[in-house]
Amino acid sequence: MVICEDYNLIFVEVPNTGCTAINRVLTQHYGGRSILHKHAVYYELKREFGRKLKGMTVFATVRSPLEVMMTQFQKMTYDHRNRFSEPERRQAWSLTPKHRKMFNDIQSGLTFSDYLQKYFQREYHNFYLLGCQHVDFLLRHESLQEGFEQVMRHVGVASPVTIPHTNKTEGKKTISEAYAPDVRRHVADVFGPFMEKWGYTFPPEWSVARPSLSRRLRFKAIESAAEFASSTLGVSPNGSPRWIQAVRDGIRPITG
Repeated sequence: MVICEDYNLIFVEVPNTGCTAINRVLTQHYGGRSILHKHAVYYELKREFGRKLKGMTVFATVRSPLEVMMTQFQKMTYDHRNRFSEPERRQAWSLTPKHRKMFNDIQSGLTFSDYLQKYFQREYHNFYLLGCQHVDFLLRHESLQEGFEQVMRHVGVASPVTIPHTNKTEGKKTISEAYAPDVRRHVADVFGPFMEKWGYTFPPEWSVARPSLSRRLRFKAIESAAEFASSTLGVSPNGSPRWIQAVRDGIRPITG
């Protein structure tokens, strides 16, 4: 998370949404500095700032899960920056046993369609977005520069700088190329509820129906529980109280 005190501006960094590039722009050009921790969620910010948050402009970024899945698969295919093979990086908290298994399967020839069907059965969530329905601006990765310029002009910057393209993924295909017709129904069931919540749609040529009512209700139930846990109990993906982290560390080898 980044704060630019001269502009009363705070940026909530959601992974895989262009946050690294925006972080660099804010710190290099607008006096930004890190607060809390890199991927702190909105409710952590609210607890830290309290009423002072009312005088701040808060923004975050969101990205279509269709793009996120493609990027993650390609990063594992090409072992992006040796993240999945370098011993020290393989032990990072963010790289779970499940991620390592995914990497090994992909290196052994697992296709993108099989990857989606094997590893993504339940409804997709991104808990780093907890509370982001309350931010002042939610930028879409697909139109990042335009959204960023809108935010900066709002806080008084007449000519915002251009966001550089960082963490570029090798060999990335278009959505139409990547998602085969036989996997689209499954993708719609798994990712559809999330996409509906954040205003995304599937390509019109897919002609897929909405996810079933049971999937949509299950998604909403889990989202509501996560919102309560984060806003009331202080639970978050990376910044939970120590006792929660200890429990999480204990069960991770079991659940992957």
